[in-house]
Amino acid sequence: KYDKDKDTMLSEAEAAAYAKSELSFACNKDLLGKIWKCAVTDGQKGVPMENLFLLKTSVGIAREMERNKKRKAAREAKEKIIAGLKDKLKSKVKDVEKAASALEKELLTVEKAVAPLLGKVRCTPVPDMIKEADAVDKLIKKGHAHVETVKKKVTAIPQGLDDKYEEDLKLFIAPETKILELRMGRSDQRLNRASNLANRFREKAAWKEASSIDKVRGFALKLAHQHAKQHSLDTDALFSEIDKNGDGAIDEKEFLKFFDSIDKELKDEFAEDEPEKPAAEVAEGEEKPAEKTEPEPVAAPKQIEQVELTPALLKIFFSRVLEDGSKTLSKEAFTRIMTIFFKVVQETPMTSEIAVGGSNMVRQVKTNEVLQLLEGPSKEETSKLIRAKCRAVADGAEGWVTVSGNKGTAYLAEGGHLFKVMKDGFLTESFENAEAPEGAKKLRQGDELEVLQMPAKHEESGLTRMQVKTKLDNSVGWFTQVTKEGEVLAEVL
Repeated sequence: KYDKDKDTMLSEAEAAAYAKSELSFACNKDLLGKIWKCAVTDGQKGVPMENLFLLKTSVGIAREMERNKKRKAAREAKEKIIAGLKDKLKSKVKDVEKAASALEKELLTVEKAVAPLLGKVRCTPVPDMIKEADAVDKLIKKGHAHVETVKKKVTAIPQGLDDKYEEDLKLFIAPETKILELRMGRSDQRLNRASNLANRFREKAAWKEASSIDKVRGFALKLAHQHAKQHSLDTDALFSEIDKNGDGAIDEKEFLKFFDSIDKELKDEFAEDEPEKPAAEVAEGEEKPAEKTEPEPVAAPKQIEQVELTPALLKIFFSRVLEDGSKTLSKEAFTRIMTIFFKVVQETPMTSEIAVGGSNMVRQVKTNEVLQLLEGPSKEETSKLIRAKCRAVADGAEGWVTVSGNKGTAYLAEGGHLFKVMKDGFLTESFENAEAPEGAKKLRQGDELEVLQMPAKHEESGLTRMQVKTKLDNSVGWFTQVTKEGEVLAEVL
């Protein structure tokens, strides 16, 4: 095919044609001279057929060498371009590092602001605590925004590059961007820790305010009960006295005016000293004096903490007892907050009459039972016990129960309407439905609850459920107090 002169050899022109056609390589005169030295025997005019493999090999080597030169040139050109782009990337990295350094200063400011917060809880007024928490939250929010800005800058470092060089440059810049990404991750963690501290501080403020309002509520309701007792008013009559305009609801103005008008000195009607009675006169259920040569000391009357009922505190108290979405206090809600509950702190008999003795015992009330006050408390003249007529929430049993002994020993304590969550759970919207919907209010262990409807057993599910209002944020809903297996999820305080 290529041996045009049919001499069984390939001349230089024929070898060049062979290389170009078969090996896609153009051989110049210098290259053919080199090939001739290894493929042509002295005295021969060209490449004999038996040495054709030498021609093919030599051309192949020459072709690859030529290609290597081109690849090297292309590589060197690319490296030159990449070197310039790397310098640009390094400049971008330096800019981002400057932004990260500015962020570091901001993070230190945030951490410095949150560090002393929990140490200020005891001595800082609630309004000041809220202001400090708000100020810290602004710093944290600003910090998060700054972190996101730096993150975007980190992401943008390798962007905008020529597609031909993108992979090479990404490999080059990956270690730098990885360091910056880790740094931003740590920044997020630091801000989250600061946010957790700020949230705990805000929660402490809420607890502090709730505790303060609890004292206001307790004192204000005692004054209202005292006023009602002094003027022989039942709950309906007391409501009518406060509801001056007779519209069937108490507004804030009427609420404040009532407490402004009544006696604000809380008196302990059972505080007077009583002479010690002979042992023979001690009634059943009354504390018996120990057999000692020295007389048994009598417990000092419990001091009642006085609280200044400022308009500001009364307004907060009023807002806390309103039903959801209401601006006035309904008669039903008023009756609920005026109802007194007791927690049994020491077992004692419930009797059908105020006097203790004989065969008038209804049953023994157990520790931690909740009782609703129906009448009293009153002093039983014979035994000098302070007794109250109550209804047991558990089974509806009614009778007289000793509140305190004649030497000050407590059998009942006010507060049976407050419960503490013992295990995390959720509020639901109804007594029947214990399945929490998505987004339901979560209650955490230790949360305190005010009972709006006392625990009752749902026969179908076997759960004991109660309607409650959370102490911290006034969320209202139904909560399981006891599971069907008997596990207590909330216990009385």
